[in-house]
Amino acid sequence: MNKLVLYLLILIAVAFSCQDENERFEQYQKNFEVENQLRFGQIQHGYIMNIPRKERLFREHQFLKNTRRKLRSIEFGLLSENNQRAYQKIQNVVEQKSRRLIIYRTDPSIYNIGGELKRLLSKEDLHLAGKMDSINLVLFNSSSYYAEARNNIYRPLPAKARLGSEKQLLTLEFIQGPLLDSIAKAPTGLLLKKELMKNLEKCRLATKDYLAYCVSLWFEHQDSLQRTNSEIFD
Repeated sequence: MNKLVLYLLILIAVAFSCQDENERFEQYQKNFEVENQLRFGQIQHGYIMNIPRKERLFREHQFLKNTRRKLRSIEFGLLSENNQRAYQKIQNVVEQKSRRLIIYRTDPSIYNIGGELKRLLSKEDLHLAGKMDSINLVLFNSSSYYAEARNNIYRPLPAKARLGSEKQLLTLEFIQGPLLDSIAKAPTGLLLKKELMKNLEKCRLATKDYLAYCVSLWFEHQDSLQRTNSEIFD
């Protein structure tokens, strides 16, 4: 009889624990969804064009770090099946965002202003003259864009640095070829055309500088390999 009472007490305690843990998780889930949506809605804050600035990267890193900590504080085994699936969904979001942050910190090839210029020039819902204001803004911001790219890179992957240099060569070909031709043909005012040409040159120089940066990263890696190989036989 005492064993039965003890067993019932244990069942009741477990049931209350599960209820408490599910309620705690469901409250956290709501908070996470609100905060995540808010951060998504603030996509323009802390960004330059389509890339985050370094400060934004650190804020995102802190947000994901706190999310992991809160998830670890919740006992997964006490959650209902639905809440376990929701828990794993949040985990997947965190891991996906974390991988993206790592790319921004290690992959020089992800920064390529040519991709944005090509996208704008190929838009089918605007005529050529209508595209020029948006293109001009990108050209104007090119120096800041690449400065932020260098600021973001922390531990560059050598193969990605080499790929980055190849992408910048293609960007130079594009801005000095198809983009330059499009600007010349665009039926825009003389003032805008002069500004476009000025900013095109600004973009060309910024792209060349970033190309040199990517090449230097690659050569630094090659030098370190040579030093390592030499030390082996010293």
